[in-house]
Amino acid sequence: MTAYQAKACALGVSDLVRFEGWCDQRKVSHLLANSDLLVLPSHDEVLPLAILEAIAHGVAVVTTAVGEIPSLLTDGVDAVFVTVASPESIAAGMQKVLKTPGLKQTLTRNGRALYAQHFCLSSFFSNIASVHQRCFGMASHMKKTPPSVEDLQERADGDAMVSDGKPAGTELNTRSAPL
Repeated sequence: MTAYQAKACALGVSDLVRFEGWCDQRKVSHLLANSDLLVLPSHDEVLPLAILEAIAHGVAVVTTAVGEIPSLLTDGVDAVFVTVASPESIAAGMQKVLKTPGLKQTLTRNGRALYAQHFCLSSFFSNIASVHQRCFGMASHMKKTPPSVEDLQERADGDAMVSDGKPAGTELNTRSAPL
């Protein structure tokens, strides 16, 4: 990290850049809650969790269209795509989001909707129930609503276990149909 700090000093931007180092989940949530953009100018990715965390927190995404990113996000709908290895394209993408009226709000709204539809816990449990129905001819029914993202963040300390050692709120009832 020292090399990056030296580079920031040499470029005269050290007062504009913070180097956080390793962060736990609470710190990541705090940083995302106070961010305007996530910029991920990768040369290669599969499905970056950083993007999922950003859209879950309502942060606009500027990224390269590599790996599975284009199968998840749509340019101009829930992200802005930039050219790989092009600082000019990255800067232009950032400027576009920050200066185009309404674009940042559109990206964050659509990103949150995408996250809610495909990646939140209730979607996960719904998908599991669908798999049970297709594969075993029965549906899994939750005993209670799955925890929210906020609940999970509060439970990150490990105090959210119920007596059987399973995370609270994740009990499934599969007794509705015989095997």
